[in-house]
Amino acid sequence: MKTQQVQVNDIAVLATKLATLRDAAQANLVLVFGAPQLLKADTLFGTLKAACPAAIIVGCSTAGEITNAGIADDTLVVTLSQFDHVERAD
Repeated sequence: MKTQQVQVNDIAVLATKLATLRDAAQANLVLVFGAPQLLKADTLFGTLKAACPAAIIVGCSTAGEITNAGIADDTLVVTLSQFDHVERAD
C-alpha cells in the first residue's frame, strides 16, 4: 500500500497540489477530511475525481484536521491510498 497526503486551506490550489503527487491517478481510495466551508466547494469532487479517476472518494467534516505535520483548523486534508490488490463489490 502507498499513501500520499496534501493539506490545503484554499480549494483553488488543490488541483495544483494533487498534480505534484506521484501516481495520484492510480489511487484506489481517497479520504477527505476538512472544514465544512471547504467541503461545500462546488469544485471539490470534480477536482478529486479528475486527479484520481479510479478512486472511491470518502470524506467528512471535522473540527480540526490531523496530518503528519500536526493539527490544523480550517483546512482540507486529502489522503490518497493505492492498494496492490482491490476487489470491488458492486
